[in-house]
Amino acid sequence: MSKPDTPASSGIDTDGASNSLRGRARDAISKQPATTVTILSSLLAVQDELGYLPAEAIDEVAHRMTASANAVWGIASFYPNFRFTPPNRHKVELCWGPTCHILGAQHMLQGLLPHLGLNNEGETEDGLISLKLNTCLGVCAHGPAMSFDEELAGHMSLDKAIHLVECIKATDAAITAESENEPAPADQVPLAGRQRSAEAKND
Repeated sequence: MSKPDTPASSGIDTDGASNSLRGRARDAISKQPATTVTILSSLLAVQDELGYLPAEAIDEVAHRMTASANAVWGIASFYPNFRFTPPNRHKVELCWGPTCHILGAQHMLQGLLPHLGLNNEGETEDGLISLKLNTCLGVCAHGPAMSFDEELAGHMSLDKAIHLVECIKATDAAITAESENEPAPADQVPLAGRQRSAEAKND
């Protein structure tokens, strides 16, 4: 695991993107509900906010906890759940709890992996989809369940899962084309996103 470049000091970076990351990391650290704030709890709070731990986050945790950046990095790198690179743009989670597993989650995973070009949970090479197995999404009565960008969808099937993944891709392509002032392909229109959201709510 490679160590992110850490700034030499905890001064505020004047770069816009870096400053934004620092500000969000600082807010996440300060808003922790825990009565005892630790390096580990701060790292968890920041990753929940940013989705990963950039060098700016390591630096801000070190500054708040009056520790060295190396000490914070040592704790972060010990736990495999922390990541140090940005996640893909869209997060798809498959519930892996006992109920969903019995109701067909294994079959869905076996179909989703080749569709996404993956061998196991992970991230597609195009930077679009992150597929994760969630210990439990907490909606056992609606299993098998999935989450698409934090939107829960229940009573899933493999065909429906693939359809919703394709809706995500279509909507992303349409938004990208619009931002580049290019017409979106006829089969890739923003309606796909609304359809995906509606289908998730119907379950």
